[in-house]
Amino acid sequence: MKLENRKTRWLAVLTAVAIVGCEANHYEIEMRPTGETIQRELTCWREHTSNDETVLSAFPEDELARIATAYDAAVPNETASKHKFVSEFTGQLPKDVGGSGSYTHWDTALGSVSGYVERFRGDDDVLADVESRHQAADRFTDLLIDWLASELEGEAGFAELSEFLEKGFRRDLKNLILYSWACGFAGQEEDDAQSECAVRAGQYLVERSYFTADQLPALARAWQSLDGDGPARFVTHLQRFMASKMGIAADQPIPTCLRFLADVTVVNTSINEYLRQTDEFKHLLEEWDRERATNPELQQPEPEAVIGELFVEAFLPSFDIGRSDQLRVKVLTTTEPFLTNGQWDAQASQVRWSRDMLSTDAKSPAVPTLLYAIWSSPDEQAQTARFGRVVLEGTALGNYCLWYRGLAEQEAKEWNEFFSSLQPSDDLIERLGAFRFAHEPLARDGEEQPSHLAATPRELILHGLTGDATPQ
Repeated sequence: MKLENRKTRWLAVLTAVAIVGCEANHYEIEMRPTGETIQRELTCWREHTSNDETVLSAFPEDELARIATAYDAAVPNETASKHKFVSEFTGQLPKDVGGSGSYTHWDTALGSVSGYVERFRGDDDVLADVESRHQAADRFTDLLIDWLASELEGEAGFAELSEFLEKGFRRDLKNLILYSWACGFAGQEEDDAQSECAVRAGQYLVERSYFTADQLPALARAWQSLDGDGPARFVTHLQRFMASKMGIAADQPIPTCLRFLADVTVVNTSINEYLRQTDEFKHLLEEWDRERATNPELQQPEPEAVIGELFVEAFLPSFDIGRSDQLRVKVLTTTEPFLTNGQWDAQASQVRWSRDMLSTDAKSPAVPTLLYAIWSSPDEQAQTARFGRVVLEGTALGNYCLWYRGLAEQEAKEWNEFFSSLQPSDDLIERLGAFRFAHEPLARDGEEQPSHLAATPRELILHGLTGDATPQ
């Protein structure tokens, strides 16, 4: 990770964009399912934007070669243009943009269900991500306790404060990291989910007395005034919170040992003097010494950068300044999906997605972009012949197809024979209730009992016929 602070990095990038413009890869994917196969058409190109002018630039040759191989196509000679690749796939989809995906189609006598799921780029090793974040939280907590010990060791109440930091604060920090992690997986366009994550995290802190709802306006004021008196306002709140963990009641004055926190300059000096002795800061100095060989103007890092890096590792591991690629995907479907995170276009009979992705040369891992759509298509003629009308569609038909695909060969044969004999007659419901597979035992009195294995289709069909049963 580079040594420049975050603000400097942002300014550098914005300056570069203003001077030389920016580039982005664009990927447009359109898929047309046909039974068990799906036609995939990928159009990709790179755009360079500068001074409100956008032109095509050269698409990376190595990526073009990889895409061409995935589509069994020739590598284009001209890179500075739009490139189109078309092929048909069954099951596994090509890793053209980067990631992994599949298309699934299951046929039954009552209709079919189809599903599209694809992950684009990112890092899907969730455990490694969480462990890395928590390691940063542990180190931050260790440094905080050690620094406060250098200032408060031996003071009345410090043992209680230290115990809280070691146990309660450490746990709370890790839980907040998980809330942050969950927000990353909520999806770029799931505003309600993002808001709920924030509210849950806030409620978590309120329940553990970090602040109260009535204190939010004052904290918001402090946040808005970070360039002014905001830090001092935060310190006032921090003093009272720390005093409470040292056993000082709210109506008692702040203990003398905590009064040094009121001077932001004194606090910064104390923290920096402590951090200069840490292994992390020594490592930053070593990196700075190596990097200034090629960048003589690179400024020496401040000790406080240690805390900044730990914060980024804990809460913002996907933070990366650089080029973002644009992804647009369309899937033609026979009916509206009953499960999707895309937008359904009824007029065009297609699901659409539009996402931004970190470029393939991003240095930090990112939460994967995940697209999915599942839809079912009823066989109207077959269902009408057996039930008098269509009774299974949408989720119900999807559940039926899932159940049917789980049958063993002999079980499927028995069910097909039974199903082919059904007619829209008065005894239809009674026959559905009495069906059982050959391997299922009779009731003890010798009478046949309803099939447990066929409970799922029975309830789905009965619900479609009468609306009384609850579909699974």
